[in-house]
Amino acid sequence: MTLGTLEVHAYCEGREVAAELEIVNVGKYHTPITLKLPPGTYILIAEYYYQEIKAAEVQQDKTTLVDFYFEKPSLTLAYFHIATSLASLAIAIIGLWFTITKKKS
Repeated sequence: MTLGTLEVHAYCEGREVAAELEIVNVGKYHTPITLKLPPGTYILIAEYYYQEIKAAEVQQDKTTLVDFYFEKPSLTLAYFHIATSLASLAIAIIGLWFTITKKKS
């Protein structure tokens, strides 16, 4: 089988960065990366401060270039992430408390 090439880069504020990259059902990597893959459509999830998702179609004997562009999160976005994390933690604690108290009854 003839393979195609997938080349992935990530940038933040104009400079190339090493973002975490997952190619669904293939593996986890860091950018920049160049891979030989069978032709097909792939889902790419890159993370650098936050996640971006893109689809890439790899074609036989061709190079597919995918670039991710990130920006540093604002202070407001950082507070939002902290607030949602704390809310999730509170929900988990309440759920655990209900589970424990239910068993005691």
